[in-house]
Amino acid sequence: MDDADLGPRLLELLGEPAEDGRVRVELRSWSAHAFAGELAGIGGMVEVVEPPEARMELARVGEELSRMYGRPAVRGSKSPSASHGASAS
Repeated sequence: MDDADLGPRLLELLGEPAEDGRVRVELRSWSAHAFAGELAGIGGMVEVVEPPEARMELARVGEELSRMYGRPAVRGSKSPSASHGASAS
């Protein structure tokens, strides 16, 4: 499912949004780390209101990804993808 399909699908599952356009849902997870891992792929399309531990973990993940991928690679330096055996096309 791509991002264009996500909005209508969420409306179907969750109902109409409030006046401010947001839809409040309650999700459960066994840890803040697992919860953040699940939600990180959604990016800015979701806001975690609570618990604060989940918000802090999402911020940590975002900072880590920004440090790794947020700046252009320096010529001749070892790229993060090479050091982890990953490649992107």
